[in-house]
Amino acid sequence: MKKFTITKEQFINWYFNTGADQDQERMRTDLGDSIIEQLLEKGCAEINVTDIFEDEAELSCIPIRYTEEASQYPQECENGCELGELDEFEIKLVDNK
Repeated sequence: MKKFTITKEQFINWYFNTGADQDQERMRTDLGDSIIEQLLEKGCAEINVTDIFEDEAELSCIPIRYTEEASQYPQECENGCELGELDEFEIKLVDNK
């Protein structure tokens, strides 16, 4: 199994800034709706990168170039390969450097 890490900054960059415009808008709207719902229910809202990483993201769609190990996979990065194209992978969210 290949192991990868991705910084919180790179994850958020990928999650909110890639894909079709419609997908980006939907993700942002969903996040906004979630925050509004929490505000209405609890009077406060909390969201963090780890929550999105663990609950919302389709991790197999993360391009290898966004990972900390990208330099070890130059051909895959050049070809735009995603983690899901590997036989097996594990990815861990890490703090920014």
